[in-house]
Amino acid sequence: MDSRDSDTRKGAYSGPHGRYGRGQACFSGQNDIAQVHDTYRPDGGPGYHRTSGRGGPGHNGNRGRSRSQSGYKRLWDHVKTVGRGDTLDTDGGMPCEMSVEELVKLCSSLPGGASAVAAVAPALTYLDSRAMAAFMKELAKTQQLSRAMEIFDWLKSLPADHELYSLCDVYTFTTAISLMGPSQQLRRALELVGEMRARGLSCNVHTYSALMNVCIKCDACDLALDVFKQMHEDRIRPNVVTYNTLVDVYGKTGQWEQAVRVLDDMREEDLEPEVRTYNTAIIACNMCGQPQEALKVHQKLLEAGLQPISTTYTALISAYGKAGQLDKALETFQTMMQRGCERSVITYSALISACEKAGRWELALQLFDQMQREGCAPNTVTYNSLITACQQGGQPEKACEVFEQMKHHGCRPDVVTFAALINAYHRAGQWHKCLQAFEQMQQQNCKPDSFVYQTVIDSLWQTGVAWAQARAWQLYGTAARNWQYRFTVQAANSGSSGGGFGASRDLEYIVPAFTPGVAVLALRKWLLEVVAQLSSDSGSRSLLFMGRDRILLSLGRSRHAKEPGSSTACQTLLSVLTGFRSPFRPGSGAVTPGGYV
Repeated sequence: MDSRDSDTRKGAYSGPHGRYGRGQACFSGQNDIAQVHDTYRPDGGPGYHRTSGRGGPGHNGNRGRSRSQSGYKRLWDHVKTVGRGDTLDTDGGMPCEMSVEELVKLCSSLPGGASAVAAVAPALTYLDSRAMAAFMKELAKTQQLSRAMEIFDWLKSLPADHELYSLCDVYTFTTAISLMGPSQQLRRALELVGEMRARGLSCNVHTYSALMNVCIKCDACDLALDVFKQMHEDRIRPNVVTYNTLVDVYGKTGQWEQAVRVLDDMREEDLEPEVRTYNTAIIACNMCGQPQEALKVHQKLLEAGLQPISTTYTALISAYGKAGQLDKALETFQTMMQRGCERSVITYSALISACEKAGRWELALQLFDQMQREGCAPNTVTYNSLITACQQGGQPEKACEVFEQMKHHGCRPDVVTFAALINAYHRAGQWHKCLQAFEQMQQQNCKPDSFVYQTVIDSLWQTGVAWAQARAWQLYGTAARNWQYRFTVQAANSGSSGGGFGASRDLEYIVPAFTPGVAVLALRKWLLEVVAQLSSDSGSRSLLFMGRDRILLSLGRSRHAKEPGSSTACQTLLSVLTGFRSPFRPGSGAVTPGGYV
């Protein structure tokens, strides 16, 4: 979610969007940039020199206005020379006046290799810095970001005495920084802030808010918090947009308490949170797995006398779904419909996800049909929730139908999609289709995670078919090479007085195995490695076993799983070891730091 308030930001520094005249272009877009630089220098008078020192926002704005719209001054000087019977010649060497909209259209009409600078430079003399910022924004909106930055970079390169030099002020720099967000150019945004400081331009609240948003879009939330800290050090008072952004940062970094606390911080600053602020806080709580806290924030919104909007209701549906309150989620959805609020793909995805968690796969399919009838196109998240709902409802064929429909509509499956589909086939005992879905996943360059590997391996191993089990062993080896399943060796303290690895009398092998099939294959791999160590020519590795009272084999956690091995996997492992007449015996049943012994 973009935490910026577009209306507030537009009013803050976007500048006028109105027309500046209806003159026609009387210059060619193929002019040389160097000629533009020389031709449109002021005719006379001393060049403009910046005052020394770092000016504040007001200073920067006054400086821009004092040197903006020089084209009008030139026209006025020309008007003063017109006498009785003379004709006012506005085409003879006079740059033509163009609106922001006309400038955007002009740039759109240029060939790919043509210079945007040469085409628009004459008309820029009629713009002030706020109109220039609006021009840059409109270029970005029409997929012409490179044109916008080409023009801005040229303006930055002008000498201080150039008539267009003043167009590079806090407004245009801030706009350029904000434009780096969608293209995820964080380095460029930071460099622009450095250039501002080098020019003596002070960052204002909009500059810092824009930079924080760029950090969020570039997944650099910690840096966004550092930017906010610097803002305080510069004694710049945050506004509502800044706090909205801060709440978003806290949500994405798992700090839901801090996100909610911002609501109180704003009131201490005599700022009233707006609906967007509460919405972002609700979403932050949902992201952090705190649906009850999200519902409390919604209650605060109502107590503040604010009216929920579509985003509020969508976030509320998500909170109810995560809290297992499907009835409340459906009730909220009905309220949305009664109030005529727009139901977006995010709304339907949240509601279908709530149905999935409640085991209501039929209702999920009904909502999916309703969504399409309303002309709302599903996305990957929608399809994932629907496939998972069918999988949990024991409907593998329905899950397959949804999957095929997903591909037909050009929606690209991801790891979550394939994991749900593979699990659906596994639970239905359709191991052939389970393997086919896995192979299709690899063909689409979708990297399987440990859950997918263990599901496919277990499905193949349980068949009892020789070639299928051989394939399971092959997949286990691939997963191990990809760091999905790695053994951990550690000293297990058995109460001896010594410390450290060498002083412990027990040696523990932690095997990340969570299903019976994976457990058996993990045991096989471990025994092969032990045999290799004991039969080593040097015998150095076999010293690892000397002086040990016990060797423990645990099914434990890996960095890809939060839970220890299941009791079913443990029983399977013990059965295999007993069949081998091995000296291993069941442990006490206590959970060691590595898992079940």
